[in-house]
This record gives sequence, C-alpha cells and structure tokens, in this order.
Amino acid sequence: MTKSTAPPSAAEIAETRDRARTGDADAKYQLAGLYYSGRGVAQDQAEGVRWSRLAADQRHAGAQYMLGHLYANRTQDHAHAVHWYRLAADQGHADAQFDLGAAYAMGKGVAQDATEAVRWFRLAADQGLATAQCTLGLLYAQGKGVAQDQAEAVRWTRLAADQGHPDAQTQLESIYARYRSDADKGDAAAQQWIGSAYATGLGGAQDYTEAVRWFGLAADQRNPVGQWKLGEAYSLGRRTTVT
Repeated sequence: MTKSTAPPSAAEIAETRDRARTGDADAKYQLAGLYYSGRGVAQDQAEGVRWSRLAADQRHAGAQYMLGHLYANRTQDHAHAVHWYRLAADQGHADAQFDLGAAYAMGKGVAQDATEAVRWFRLAADQGLATAQCTLGLLYAQGKGVAQDQAEAVRWTRLAADQGHPDAQTQLESIYARYRSDADKGDAAAQQWIGSAYATGLGGAQDYTEAVRWFGLAADQRNPVGQWKLGEAYSLGRRTTVT
C-alpha cells in the first residue's frame, strides 16, 4: 500500500488485509496503523493492538515501537513500554532508541540512569533524529550523563537546528547570546568562539571579516585557538578563508 495523505481505498485496504492474513509483518503493521487512526476503516483500538502485536511478534521494529508508545502513553505501563522500546531499539529504530533514552533519563519503567540515557540518545542522534540531537546537545551543555563539553553541545544542537528543530534553534540562539555577552566583556575563549561562529555562520550569515576580527581579539590575549585561527588566515593570504 503506497503512502498517501488521502485515506486508502477499500481495494487497498483489502489487499493489505489479505497480505496480513498470509503472514506479511509489514502489512500487519500497516493495518494496525489504520485501525489506530481510523483511516479508511472504523477506528478500533483493540484491532490496532491485535495487529501490531502480531507484527511485533515477527520482530517488526515499527510495530514493537508502536506497542511501546501505546503502553507508555495510553496505559501508563512504562515497564511494558520499555520492553517493546528495547526490542525495537536493538534493531536500530531511532524513535525507539530516543524513547528508551528518555525512559532511562526519567526513571520510567527502568532504574534512572543518566549515562545509559545518553547512550541511547547518541544512537538515535547518530541516525539523524533531530530531537535526539537537540537533547544530546542540552545534556552536553549541562554535563548530565556525560562530561560537560560546550563544543559538543554546540555541535549536536547545530545539527538539530539545521534540520529546522525549533527547540534546537532557540537553544543555539541562547548559546550564541551567552558567548557574545562574554566576548563583549573581553573573555578570550568567548571571543574565539564568536570568531568561529562568524566563520561558520552559526549566528546568522557567514562573515569572515568579523571572524578574523574576533580571532584577533582572542589572539591578543594569547588564546591558543584564536592565535591558530588568525595565523591560518594570514598564512593563506586571504582574510576571507578562515574556517
């Protein structure tokens, strides 16, 4: 059955049902989704659960995640939610990895463990899940479950922001504003960071002239990264090539 914003036709539903009855796990998963949402069929949560469980029992990661989400949000049975999230997460399902990380972070259905939470968030973030990238950036900024590292905080937050994640964009703006305030007060490390922000376009449009200016301010205070970046610009003979 092809993906579409319009409800599936009766013929498409019948074809999906036939495949599900012959053991096709993906068809079972699709049919479960239709019953949950009521798209093309009468909404029936019990049928949705039945078909998703049949698919999950065949190790369909999407169905396993669907069951985990159901347990977590509709019955508040977090122990069963964690069970199904873990099965899907172990198969590389990014959303399940994120939700399993969240369970560890909050201690829902499993003992609270910040380090284990970060591990699952990272697996999801490595697959490009923006919510996981934003969360990981925040944890690096706060030093929760991982050693505090502002550079890593910015890197992960930037990846999520580049995907249009609104919380990450707000978070990135807050980080930039804080560094800019410190840089304006003469903090050399902040000046170097602002220089890098201008060089990469972190705070808006790229501006290599401004990047060099801030690197120069940091270098004047013997900041090693500022000196290196400034030297790199001069060695290339063009101030507009700082990266």
